[in-house]
Amino acid sequence: MKKKGLIVFIVVGVLVLLGLTFYPTIKEFLEENGDHYKNLENALEESAKEFVKESPNFLPENGQIKKVSRAQLERYRGAESPTDTKGNACEESYVVLSTNENGETEYTTCLKCGKYATKDRACEQQESSYETNYVLRYETVDGEAYQAASWGKADVYQELSVNYDHSSSVKTYQKKIDNGEWENIEGNSFISSKDEEVCVRSIDENNEVSEESCYSIKLDKDPITVTAAFKPLGYILGTDQLNEKIQSLFEFGSFGRSGGEIVCKEGDTLVYKNENGNVTVDEWISKYQEEGNYLVSCTSTSGSGLTQEASSYIEIVSPEEKTFTEDTKYTIPADGFYQITGSGAQGSRLGDTISGKMFLERGMVLEIKVGKTSAETSTIVTLGEDVLLTASGGEGSTSLNYALTEMFRQDANTTGNGSAKIKFVNF
Repeated sequence: MKKKGLIVFIVVGVLVLLGLTFYPTIKEFLEENGDHYKNLENALEESAKEFVKESPNFLPENGQIKKVSRAQLERYRGAESPTDTKGNACEESYVVLSTNENGETEYTTCLKCGKYATKDRACEQQESSYETNYVLRYETVDGEAYQAASWGKADVYQELSVNYDHSSSVKTYQKKIDNGEWENIEGNSFISSKDEEVCVRSIDENNEVSEESCYSIKLDKDPITVTAAFKPLGYILGTDQLNEKIQSLFEFGSFGRSGGEIVCKEGDTLVYKNENGNVTVDEWISKYQEEGNYLVSCTSTSGSGLTQEASSYIEIVSPEEKTFTEDTKYTIPADGFYQITGSGAQGSRLGDTISGKMFLERGMVLEIKVGKTSAETSTIVTLGEDVLLTASGGEGSTSLNYALTEMFRQDANTTGNGSAKIKFVNF
C-alpha cells in the first residue's frame, strides 16, 4: 500500500514538473495561434468594409442579414486567402453584415479554420435572406468600380452572386432589361454598353426564386474635347494683340449628356473655368505684363469622369531693343525673327558695327562677349558652337554667320567699349 502511494506521488510530481517546464511554451503557442486567427478576422472585416464601399447594394436594410464569403472578397478585393497555422485554407469563412438599433452597419467575421471557429453570436444567427447581389465594374471584373445610377464612362461589367448560405444551390441567374421579360444569362455575368434599367434574380435547385435587385446604368462615353488652337502663340507688349482671352489659345468641344467642367491653369493660377457651359473665370492675355513664356494647361472632365488635356504657351515679347555692354547670356523669349547688332571696341582705330536678322526659337540661349578697349576688342555673339556675329575692334575681321541675313555694316563712329544689341522684329 505504501509502495502504491509512493508511485502515485512520483507520477504526480513528474506531471507537475513537466507542466512547469512546458507551461511557457504552451502559453506562447496558444497566444500565437490566438493572434494569428484574430489578425485573420480583422483582415477579412477590413476587406468587407472596402468591398461595400464599391458595391453598396451588399449593405443590409430593414433588419436584413447579409453574408459576404471569403471567396467573394478574394475575387473582388484581392484579399489574401486565410489559412490556419498549418497553411490549410479556411474555406468556410465569411463576414456577417447586419444593422444595429441606430441603423449602422455592423461587421462580424466568422472564421472557420480547422478546429478553430469564431465564437460570436452573430455567427449563429439565422440564414441570410435569399437575394441576388451584384458587383459593377468597368469592362471586366478587374476594372474600376462603377456606382449604379451614376454617369459611367465605359461598358459596365455586371457579376451576380447570392448570400453565402445559398451560394451552393443556384441553378441559374436571370436578368430583365428595361422592364422586359426575364431571360437566363450564361454563367453569372453580363455587360451593358448603353443606358439600361436592369433587374436581376436567381433560381435555386428547388426552383425557389430569390428577391430581385434592380439598378440603373447610365453611360456617357464621350469626353469633352480640348485641343490647342492652331494659331500664333506670340504677343507683343504694348499692342492690341494682348486684348484676347486666354481661352482663344484652345478649342473646346461641347459638353455631353453628363455635363462636366473645363479648367485651365497657368502654373497654379486659375485662368479659365467652365462648368456645364457656365464660364466663371475667363482671364485676358493682357494680364501678363512681363516678357517671357507662360505655359497654360487645360483639362476637361466629363460628368462620367473622362478627361482630356492640352497645353499651349503664351509667349510675351517686348519690342524694345536690348543693349548689352557686359558679357552675358540671353534666352530667347518667343519664336520669331530677331535683329542682332554688334559693335567692336573703339580705341585709336575705329572698329566696325554689323547687324543681321534671323529666326530664333523660344528657349535658345545666345552667349554674348562684349569687346573691351583694354582686352579683346571684338564683340562676338554665339549660339551653341556656332558664331553668329563678330564685330571687330580696330583691324580685326567682321563677319556674319550664314544664318544671319545682313541688314547693314558700317564703321563705328564712337570710341570706347563695344556693345551688342538684340531686338525682336516679328513672329
